[in-house]
Amino acid sequence: QRNRERILEVALAELSRAADTPLSAIAKKAGVGQGTFYRNFPNREALVLEIYRHEVQQVADTASVLLESGEPDRALRAWMDHLARFAMTKAGLGDALRQALST
Repeated sequence: QRNRERILEVALAELSRAADTPLSAIAKKAGVGQGTFYRNFPNREALVLEIYRHEVQQVADTASVLLESGEPDRALRAWMDHLARFAMTKAGLGDALRQALST
């Protein structure tokens, strides 16, 4: 599980910078071997789609945590800030998603 999380973390950063980042470079930077990488993500499409799914789930999960820990208006503001950061990050992954889905 830690390897998977690390791959996702590195892939998000790398693919946001350059959509055509080689998967081998992501694996190396994440500190995992090719076999571990491809067991978790058999191709670029699987990786990019999992990044999106993971990030959307984090945004959704944040809402209930924020509501439990503060006033509703402050929780909403904090969640909207989180959503805005998510949207800005995903703008960089747009090319990676288009490339992954066009192959």
